[in-house]
Amino acid sequence: MFQRCVLRRQMLTNKIKRPQVKKQTAAQLAKSKETKSKTVKLAPTKQKKKEPNDKEETAIHASPISFIPLIVDSESEKRQVKPSNFLVSPFYQRKVILHEPVSEEGKKIVEYIWSDNTPEGDIIFEEKKGVGIECVFFLSLYPEIQVASTIIDLWTLVLNNEEQHRDKLSGDGNVYCHTVMMTHHSVEMGKDVEARRNFFDENIDIVLKQAKRKNFDDVNLVFFPAIKMSKKSNHFYVICFNLKTSEIKIIDNIDNGIDDIKTRYGGFPYALMESFIDYLERNKYQNCYDLILAEPKQVEFSWKTTYNSHDCGIFIMRHMETYLGKGNFLQELKKEGPGQKVQLNMLRAKYMVKILLMSFNEKKKTLLKEAQAYMKVKPKSSKMLTGNNVRVDEELWKRFNETLIKTIDIEV
Repeated sequence: MFQRCVLRRQMLTNKIKRPQVKKQTAAQLAKSKETKSKTVKLAPTKQKKKEPNDKEETAIHASPISFIPLIVDSESEKRQVKPSNFLVSPFYQRKVILHEPVSEEGKKIVEYIWSDNTPEGDIIFEEKKGVGIECVFFLSLYPEIQVASTIIDLWTLVLNNEEQHRDKLSGDGNVYCHTVMMTHHSVEMGKDVEARRNFFDENIDIVLKQAKRKNFDDVNLVFFPAIKMSKKSNHFYVICFNLKTSEIKIIDNIDNGIDDIKTRYGGFPYALMESFIDYLERNKYQNCYDLILAEPKQVEFSWKTTYNSHDCGIFIMRHMETYLGKGNFLQELKKEGPGQKVQLNMLRAKYMVKILLMSFNEKKKTLLKEAQAYMKVKPKSSKMLTGNNVRVDEELWKRFNETLIKTIDIEV
């Protein structure tokens, strides 16, 4: 096949003369047909097993541990099942609504995971042929604890999946990247540009496979959740590319009065922005020149915080889910204060439920059975969800906090 393609290309460019086809006699044609009619059984050929060093495997292993790669087999690439018309209709609710009550199944999940009986070491989320996520990571969604980057990466997987249910009439969709598209170490140490580019490209390819896209041609917004590293704690914020208006926005819940991007975040945001624009340019994206000239700016909104240092992970999960571009959000939050705290606590519970009850979670049925069994013996007086709020238990908070620090070595 490859030789025929090369031969045809050469013919079209007049590099070689078209080969002469010899005319056959009637007897020769009859003999040829007789030969073709005979079937020959061939011995089945053994397929070569892929070695760990194969290029496709390398791209997956190169991704960070906190990131959940999507492993796409050849069969699924050939036959992709599209969502039904109902699931892509305007009536399919993709966003988490704050004022809506948690489902009965969801309540059982919350009560079970955030309890003394929490199965910390059990894998409670597992995608088919993907990486399993232990329950301990979901403890970071407990109120007033900093969210683990693994949960944010898992949330981008959910958002990319939800984009497949977007109504076509609502316009182009979005793409959500994970938290370590490039490492801080590679930026700080001035790592080889080529190596950094390859690492970034490999992760972009994985994200596009998750989103079931070949490129960024029909994409509206591209989200990059980023981390500002420090000795005391890590801070999450979002870098958002609007590919339709060629704007670059930074969405950050903290209002510290510092507008200069480099002063506020260091050189990492610019390194990430340059890497993505370079990727688009090498892949001949049409609006690259406008993006090169774009100046990143902070998005202003009324619910920014001054004193909240532990909810930045929930903020970026919400901002990625509801940001529409041009400084607009689908749903807003209350201003900093007790009312906002209630909203953030409920989002923590609802996001955990949303992730764990996704249809592609292979552990969903098992988890629901365990939660149902736990609810039969749980005292009715110790409910975690009360109305539209989450009851915070100080002992559980202390225990979860210590467990997370010991297990995944993060500052919470």
